Amino acid sequence: MFKAVIFDLDGVLIDTEKLNVKYKYSKARELGYKVTKNDIRKSLGLGKKEAIEYYINLVGDDTLFPILSKYRRAKTKEYILKYGLPLKEHVIETLNYLKSKGIKIALATSSSYDLLDFYFVKADIKHYFDVIVSNDDVSAGKPNPEIFLKAAERLELSVDDILVVEDSYNGLKAAKRAKLKTLFIQDQWIMTRKDEIYADYKFKSLKYIDTLFD
Repeated sequence: MFKAVIFDLDGVLIDTEKLNVKYKYSKARELGYKVTKNDIRKSLGLGKKEAIEYYINLVGDDTLFPILSKYRRAKTKEYILKYGLPLKEHVIETLNYLKSKGIKIALATSSSYDLLDFYFVKADIKHYFDVIVSNDDVSAGKPNPEIFLKAAERLELSVDDILVVEDSYNGLKAAKRAKLKTLFIQDQWIMTRKDEIYADYKFKSLKYIDTLFD
């Protein structure tokens, strides 16, 4: 049985990836870039440097991502201040269940600590995590495995004892590069058959995670 679970944040624990796609897409189109929502979805989970490189390859210049990132952060904060921070279904039940089983819980997210601090003020979930690793802690973000290897090191556990829960291609790829077992929870990115090699388990929601522990 797994001794720890490492969660991604956006799209797994908090329901913000749809806002990410919505705001980046609308801003890019406003600026005249012919990007698609699927182009935006493919960038989900990337670290900052990796996202900059992705958008350079996508549109041919390095100015788009910083604009989209700043706009998305501002609009997302505006949304959360108005409506609250939306959690994904079964998040609290899942975190309480894992705690009751003595399973360690970690967070490995491409979000900055500045944004995390804002999220944690709006949702009382920080106390659940034994370990938190942000993109600020690593030299290379997802799909590089560094963020998961650092989380495993801080958990003081072997990679064989850890399950990673992700919703993006880049997150799953990073976890598999770290030789970790993965659980895919679908959010904005749709997994194709060729991508199934990156997911050891696939559930529609966190509701079923207990089947991996009971």
